[in-house]
Amino acid sequence: MDTFSFDAMQCICGYFNSDIVFPGMSQSPKRIVDEYEIEIYPEDCGVTYLGEQPIPIHRGMILFAMPGTERYSELPIKNYYLKVPEQNSPITDLLKSMPTWFDSASVDFYASCINQMLSAIIKGDMWLKSAGMLQLLSYLQKEKEQIQSIGTASPKEITVVNDAIRYMKENLSKKCTLEEIAGFVHLSPFYFHSIFRKIKKTTPQKYLTEIRIEKASELLITTDMEIASIADQCGFSSQAYFTDVFRTHTNMTPRMYRIKMMKKYIR
Repeated sequence: MDTFSFDAMQCICGYFNSDIVFPGMSQSPKRIVDEYEIEIYPEDCGVTYLGEQPIPIHRGMILFAMPGTERYSELPIKNYYLKVPEQNSPITDLLKSMPTWFDSASVDFYASCINQMLSAIIKGDMWLKSAGMLQLLSYLQKEKEQIQSIGTASPKEITVVNDAIRYMKENLSKKCTLEEIAGFVHLSPFYFHSIFRKIKKTTPQKYLTEIRIEKASELLITTDMEIASIADQCGFSSQAYFTDVFRTHTNMTPRMYRIKMMKKYIR
């Protein structure tokens, strides 16, 4: 297994609001980027420039700026950010390989990682800050692999799919029919289904089931919730149905999975 080390305390992170830092200004001062910058945008706002390239900002955008790039923005701008010192490591190799920007359905997850790091800074907890950073970078790696597999999908199609996934995650306990999800992204069920399958290589309903199983697995090993309650919270119509689906995906019942994971404690 490849290993690497990094000093998370050297990395800078936070939340930026131009209304506070640059009140009354319509454009931020120009500057030269001296570290790798990752910016997570939780809402639509202004336009940012990388060199001469204007990039309109919208909710769900993850943006990357490389050292040496000239930057400025049309305000207002609000974002979460992470700045990583330039060094030879798998982390900077990952950041070098990322596109200038991409749309993500997991912007809230990235924001939570930054918030965890900020909390760790306040507490002086290097381990907690490192954990938040590694979670963020791990998810970036997964999204990079997904981007590479998308192929010829248009930016609009990618946005549609990411919006649909965000809707699924925010409404996990509900039925979430194909018609409801397609309606949320303002497309016909047939057209939405074809776009989703083109990009994710699976159907919306199968993807939704995977999300539900992933969340249920997390709850089984991190809480004492009754299995029936987990089934309900994750959108399964009954405990029996949840058990059947879970067993199909893991070759174990929810109870067997919970016991197996807990037995790791006594190894």
